[in-house]
Amino acid sequence: MATLLYRLGRFSARRHWQVLAVWAVLLAVLASLAFGLKQTAAQDTSFSIPGTQASDGLDLLEQKFSSGANDATATIVFQAPAGQTLTAANATAVEDLLGRVRGLDGIASVSDPLSQQTPMVSRDQRIAAATVTFDGTVGDVTTEQVDALTAATDHDAGDVRVEVTSQVQRTEAGHTSEAIGVAVAFLVLVLTYGALAAAGANLLTAGLGVGAGFLGIMALGKVVSLSTTTPALAGMLGLAVGIDYALFVFARTRTELRRGEELDQAIAKATGTAGTAVVFAGTTVIIALAGLSVVNIPFLTQMGLAAAATVAIAVVVALTAVPAFLKVLGLKVLPKKERRRDPAGLRAVADSDDSLVDGATADLAGRGFLGRWARAVTRHPVVALLIAVVAVGVIAVPVASMRTALPSAENADPATSQRQAYDLLVEGFGPGSQSTLVVLVDGPEAASVAAEVGPRIQALPDVVAVTPAIPSRDGSAQLITVVPGSGPTDERTSTLVRAIRSATDGTRGAEVLVTGQTALDIDVTDALNGALPIYIALIVVLALLLLIMLFRSLAVPLLATVGFLLSLGAALGSVVAIYQWGWLSDVFQIAQPGPLLSFMPVLVVGILFGLAMDYQMFLVSAIHEQHAHGRRPVDAVLAGFRRSAPVVVAAALIMSGVFVGFATSGDQIIGSIGMALTVGVLADALVVRMVIMPAALTLLGDAAWWMPRWMSRLVPNVDAEGQKLTELLAQEATGSADLPGGRAERRRPEEAAPEEAAPAEAAPAGAPHGVPAGQRVERLLQDLDLGIVGIVTDGVGGALPDAVLTVTDPTGRQVARTHADDVGFYALPLSAGGTYVLIVAATDARPVAHLVAVSDRAVRHDVRLVGSCALHGLLRNGSEPVPGAVLTLLDVQGQVVASTRAGDDGRYRFGDLVAGSYVLSVLSEDHRPVAQNVEVGHGQETELDLELSHGGRLVGTVNAASDGRGVQEASVTLVDGGGAVVDATTTDLDGSFSFDDLSGGRYTLTAAGFPPVATGVEVPEGGHRDVEVALGDGARRDADEEPSRS
Repeated sequence: MATLLYRLGRFSARRHWQVLAVWAVLLAVLASLAFGLKQTAAQDTSFSIPGTQASDGLDLLEQKFSSGANDATATIVFQAPAGQTLTAANATAVEDLLGRVRGLDGIASVSDPLSQQTPMVSRDQRIAAATVTFDGTVGDVTTEQVDALTAATDHDAGDVRVEVTSQVQRTEAGHTSEAIGVAVAFLVLVLTYGALAAAGANLLTAGLGVGAGFLGIMALGKVVSLSTTTPALAGMLGLAVGIDYALFVFARTRTELRRGEELDQAIAKATGTAGTAVVFAGTTVIIALAGLSVVNIPFLTQMGLAAAATVAIAVVVALTAVPAFLKVLGLKVLPKKERRRDPAGLRAVADSDDSLVDGATADLAGRGFLGRWARAVTRHPVVALLIAVVAVGVIAVPVASMRTALPSAENADPATSQRQAYDLLVEGFGPGSQSTLVVLVDGPEAASVAAEVGPRIQALPDVVAVTPAIPSRDGSAQLITVVPGSGPTDERTSTLVRAIRSATDGTRGAEVLVTGQTALDIDVTDALNGALPIYIALIVVLALLLLIMLFRSLAVPLLATVGFLLSLGAALGSVVAIYQWGWLSDVFQIAQPGPLLSFMPVLVVGILFGLAMDYQMFLVSAIHEQHAHGRRPVDAVLAGFRRSAPVVVAAALIMSGVFVGFATSGDQIIGSIGMALTVGVLADALVVRMVIMPAALTLLGDAAWWMPRWMSRLVPNVDAEGQKLTELLAQEATGSADLPGGRAERRRPEEAAPEEAAPAEAAPAGAPHGVPAGQRVERLLQDLDLGIVGIVTDGVGGALPDAVLTVTDPTGRQVARTHADDVGFYALPLSAGGTYVLIVAATDARPVAHLVAVSDRAVRHDVRLVGSCALHGLLRNGSEPVPGAVLTLLDVQGQVVASTRAGDDGRYRFGDLVAGSYVLSVLSEDHRPVAQNVEVGHGQETELDLELSHGGRLVGTVNAASDGRGVQEASVTLVDGGGAVVDATTTDLDGSFSFDDLSGGRYTLTAAGFPPVATGVEVPEGGHRDVEVALGDGARRDADEEPSRS
């Protein structure tokens, strides 16, 4: 993927004006559709789920009574001035206003609240309510019809106050929340970049994505009924991720420019590397949002898919429009002080920025606030972990009392006519007037069943009134209206609905359904609450699978998942405390604390999961990379933290800045979602990822990255670091083309460029003898940022083509792989410094493994492969084999290469040897040691038979001639027949001495202590001889005239 994105980024940079023109045309088309299409559908403010009892009941009610139960309605509320009543004096003004409403297009009927037959007037005669029924469902009512009703009721009827509440009330969306979010994001970007142009361009590209997504939703909303929440949610999320995704590409481009890359190449490499992270992050968010469809709730699916589409557009913008903008921006993406630097100076800045942490120089991580923070966490991981978990846990405590409900007029802004109308209705008719329940009895015995269940319902708690049953035209159904004593979002109303269904369950002769708008809202809320655990479980499983595949570990995915759950708890707990309990309600403009929006927890789970996994990937992948390259766990945490933490913090501040703007919008629906996401993002990025993860990884050490072998074989290896792109860049640096699988096209020496084919310079130190390094390797060392380059040769110094070279980290994970070309050259690009294992193998050659240390630039490492050689032979003494002898093979420096024992047949074998000179030593009991030089040929089986012989032994004593006692520390010298000294020794306390491992023959023994004595002695081959030497009188006595075999 990284290679594909690299090419896309390079294309977008080189054809930047064409790319931007395509986006401009796309925006123009979407704008023309959004503003040019005729409005045929209104925004949908209703929420329903097909298949629930209330939904089925409404359909049956429409069928049996033709009542227009599914038709959209509005209520016009009239209130007489204080101290007055709705008398005949002001009835005319009321009737005139209702007459204007009846004359509007799309109005089916308008009730008369002051009629004698069906009055709708409060007991104090001050408040009256008229019901307006539209000609169609909520989805059929157009924006023009809503505007016409608003205009007709936009002034009082004489002295009578007029307010309107409607299912299709238009919400005039302000832009204060977006402005706050953009301002916060711009400030963070300026501080991050140190360049106004870069910050502005980042916002501009994000606005491009949000604009495209928003215009698309507007165009779709002209022909499809969309929820009023859908555009706001999509815009909120699209703006946040659009800024962040562009930030990743901008930041990486700056890094490449500082390394001295040409502008187009810097943009292309940034798109290939940071773009891979953007695709991964965006895909995670898209899957989480699209996954809302699994709960099978239509309006939730609609919101999830719309938000997912906006995120997808943000990803495409980051991969195409952002590279084009970067090309237009040029070096203005850098701070002014860096634009005048030469490439060497920029490279120095990059090296400084990208420096890593060694175990011995961990103080590098201490520079800056985040560095000091990381060191504090890793020095006291237990304390940091406890404080963080307790802090997040305390914020999450209110979740235990969370209540949810669908939005109603009582949650609207107090300044709106909709909320004021609701308050007047509650004041005049009680809270139950806004939460009436419809009990529908359908069946052949509907009349008798209705007469039976009516008293049962009346006897239930919290029932204010039960109307007499009204029969349908054909008598097959009966309708009963129940007035609760509580409002639509009150928990007592939900309890009453369940109690009625329980009391009428199992009734024979007719089916009893509890329906109506209030019952429908309760059913939807119950369905959402039931879907929430299923969705969370799905998200947790997805997180585990995703992170196991990414990090190839068990502990890290578990930690990340637990961290996400903590962040989710903090997000929902804060919203419960503010929106349900009323804490800080004045600050966030919450007029009426109450239950949370039913679908808010599900949406927050999906969005927060995507963002949390982004932060997890950006932070922990850097730590994982450092650990994989051999760093100690604490050093890996510090190095990875220093590289990735600033990006995570900046992204989180931008996200939270956008979300907090919506949290203070005054709209409790959007506000509650914005607040939950603000707290969730801050808790996840600043507490879970900045404290809990580094502390836990420090405590776990190497165990954090452990995975069972059987699982490691099953889990695919994801190239999250873009290693294949690095290989491609190295291949381009060598002038080779791409082939499928990432292997470079090889050129024969005669096809190489002249400076490559000619041995322009001698091989550098460490290069195999006879193989010139050439300018090609030197060019690789200059062009490759990080990696290993060199030459592979055979045992005689010739080029070894097609050798396979593999680099692994100390844990055995493959990091890079390539082949040597026809002249033995190879290049293995790497993404970070560290200690690696270089494994080289070739046909008919012995494989080797070398440890190679890579710091901050490419290094040269030449490799010599030799064919497999062997040494074998037979040990014998005369005609008899010598079994069990110990054979040791040493190289010319005296280092032991291998050792073995001779078999029962006296044969031995050393296999898998490198051609060269060796010394073979043989040690066998009762035989003289043998050492023999041997030359092992390249790729040959060398045979060497050795003859072993038994060694003789000479022992004796040196005595004083005067008294016969042994002479201590007398010097004894043994000389062979040729006059050469064989050995010398001194006597022990009792005058004894010995000479071992002697060849058979005639020797001269000399003893000195008194006047020296010399005597001849015969030592038999492999035999034992005792001798006694007397000092002082020249006498000699043989202790044993006959030899004895030992």
